[in-house]
Amino acid sequence: MNNNSFSLIFSLAAVLVAPVAVAANLTINGEIVASTCTVTGKNGDVTIKMPKLDAASLAGNSKSTPAPLNITLACSGAAGKQNVAVQFSGKANAEGDLAITGTATNVGYRIEDADGKQLKINQAPAAFVTVDADRDYTLSHTIWYSKVAAGAATAGTAIATAQMDVVYK
Repeated sequence: MNNNSFSLIFSLAAVLVAPVAVAANLTINGEIVASTCTVTGKNGDVTIKMPKLDAASLAGNSKSTPAPLNITLACSGAAGKQNVAVQFSGKANAEGDLAITGTATNVGYRIEDADGKQLKINQAPAAFVTVDADRDYTLSHTIWYSKVAAGAATAGTAIATAQMDVVYK
């Protein structure tokens, strides 16, 4: 036998006699819901027109005055109540705000829930609301221009896009 054959035999023997221990069990729990909620509007899309803002007004503030973001969900066809929230995903800045792809710099869009808590981009929401299956429900949010900590806000276009996903608890 050549050296490669001996190496293969010893490798196989080591694998066959290696001790095996069960470290832990994996348990997976889930639930399939009868119907999902959908965002109402033009193809489910929501467009917000933010007011013009003087860049200097963000110099001493971390965020501007808010603009409303009301997301209406239709949950018809489901049996009973559902606990839902909206999760936002897209390009985020260091503060967890929606990053701007326009020409303005050191500014992002902060999204907050009805309680004034920041909804960080690409993170699961902490608060859910219970909605009835037989009616539409509006989730109230606000959007703010938010200054990024790394410098002064500069003037320019402030364009951003996020995906909104209805998530269930």
